[in-house]
Amino acid sequence: LSSIFGLLSYVSCFLGGWLAETPVGRYRTILALVSCYVVGCFVAAVSTHAGIESVPLYFLGTFVLVTLGSGGIKPNVSTFGADQLDPCGPNLEQKKETFFMYFYLMVNVGCVIAFGLLANICTSGLPPLIPKEDGFFFAYMIAGALMAIALAMFLGGTPFYRKESFQTNSTSVLKPCVERLWGCRSHLLGKVAIIGWALMPVLIVVSVVQAFIPSDALTMVSLLLDLICIGCLCAAHRSNAWMGKADAVTRCLDVVPVLLIGNVAFNVLYNAMSTTFYSQSCQMDTRLGSGADAMQLNGAFFNLADAIAIIVFTPLITRLFCPAFERITGRTFDYNLKIYAGVGAAMAAHLVAALLEF
Repeated sequence: LSSIFGLLSYVSCFLGGWLAETPVGRYRTILALVSCYVVGCFVAAVSTHAGIESVPLYFLGTFVLVTLGSGGIKPNVSTFGADQLDPCGPNLEQKKETFFMYFYLMVNVGCVIAFGLLANICTSGLPPLIPKEDGFFFAYMIAGALMAIALAMFLGGTPFYRKESFQTNSTSVLKPCVERLWGCRSHLLGKVAIIGWALMPVLIVVSVVQAFIPSDALTMVSLLLDLICIGCLCAAHRSNAWMGKADAVTRCLDVVPVLLIGNVAFNVLYNAMSTTFYSQSCQMDTRLGSGADAMQLNGAFFNLADAIAIIVFTPLITRLFCPAFERITGRTFDYNLKIYAGVGAAMAAHLVAALLEF
């Protein structure tokens, strides 16, 4: 269920990103979908109250409204923040890098509170202030209240945003891509591309069904469809010369193979925190003490290491390691090197974990 929640959250990013580039615009997309997020948190809180405990209401709040709200946050909020930087101002690139660094630092400060405090309150409460049976209710109420405060602050900042932040597109940016792909359907690679794109919603549905109906057959079907989808899209868009003259559409589709392979490789590593970590915690005695009433750490608590590492090491890497590397080697520590270094570190961490478990 945790993986499906993540899947639905990221699927909603397509909706949020698409809406932001339509006449709705980024500002109103954030406003509408984050409102869904706030309502979803409170609905989830009500559903977990000891006197209600409604599973359908819980799924409505979390798997519908909260996941939908993610579409307003993930693809839009950081971009909207960067839009406040004047593109004609001095040191623009440095300001952008600083903005995104602090943005993600604050995200992980929130993760420290969520994983280090709220997750454990869900499992054990906070006696005598919060009874164990009210743990989930309290955690979701806090989450909803904080999201409501964030939404109020976003609205309060409206008079101060750059007017360019409110600009919208008269037509959807997806329309030219869809029309171009459909217009090239007679070409062999056009057919391959259409098959690849058409398989994406099928994959999502199969993955959701698989979460509620465990089946080895569905797992194999999902894996097979994954491989076919990725293979088709990488083969079709490795070179888009078959689509005719190079333009904005072909340049956009040029990045598809890199995004697919890069994200699959990265997320297999990264999502171990929401899969393998939780599975391991189920095999552990996570109580603080041996008594029957001892506080039990929630399995999500162990994600705290990731948030702390980002908070501690991001400034050190940005301010100390990267400049030192450039001085010693005479080479710019560009985005590609940062990605290689990050994925390499993640691979090393998994190898160490595998050795420890051996």
